[in-house]
Amino acid sequence: SNVSLTVIDADGAPQEQIYTVRGLFSSGAVSYDESAAFLPLAKAQAVTNTGDRASAVTILLHDQEEAESVAATLAAPGLQALTWRELNQAFLQTMDTAMSLYAVLDFIVMLVVAVIIANTLLMAVFERVREMGILAALGMKGRQIMQMFLLEAATLGLAGVLIGIALGIAIVLYVANTGIYIGDEMAGTAENIAIGSTMYTRLLPSNIAGLSAATLIITLLASLYPAWFAARLEPVQALHNV
Repeated sequence: SNVSLTVIDADGAPQEQIYTVRGLFSSGAVSYDESAAFLPLAKAQAVTNTGDRASAVTILLHDQEEAESVAATLAAPGLQALTWRELNQAFLQTMDTAMSLYAVLDFIVMLVVAVIIANTLLMAVFERVREMGILAALGMKGRQIMQMFLLEAATLGLAGVLIGIALGIAIVLYVANTGIYIGDEMAGTAENIAIGSTMYTRLLPSNIAGLSAATLIITLLASLYPAWFAARLEPVQALHNV
């Protein structure tokens, strides 16, 4: 098929040319696919009346962390070298804001977990008051009773973290392969930002380790009060509890 391409050339005048379509491409980013066309460099320079010049040259690196050093090497008078971060500042700022919100959500979830754990352990103390009295009467010190409850909380927390890690990794790997389709319409609503119609997850071991450690710490902190309460029970009063 033939397609009519209209552009504004280097002199600010409109130019129109008829080209033959040689192929179609799909990057998965709807906003990009609907606004981009690939032409041989000579044809693009001819229709835009730019001679042998180019308005921009895009370099794809093997490691994105090398962008700063490569840009610094290419910088020269009359030449502007921009990294991918500088070209996408608005998008990266949006992502930073979103990650801050995720951090707040993580804190709220962990706070809820801490309350649930503290409530569960406190109820366990109330249900085992007589048992605590018997242990105290047999010579177990309050410090040892407190350590017993802390060990119980640590065991529950560790078991929960391991089960959560296993389930979380399985779900992340599944979504990383299949993706979550959000629709072409949703992806096309973001102007000037290439967003795909399918979202994929990525496994980040550092996030897993950080959240797991934070969960264990919060679990132990939440268990301090129930353990302290159990350690302060008087044997005589505890033995009279039914």
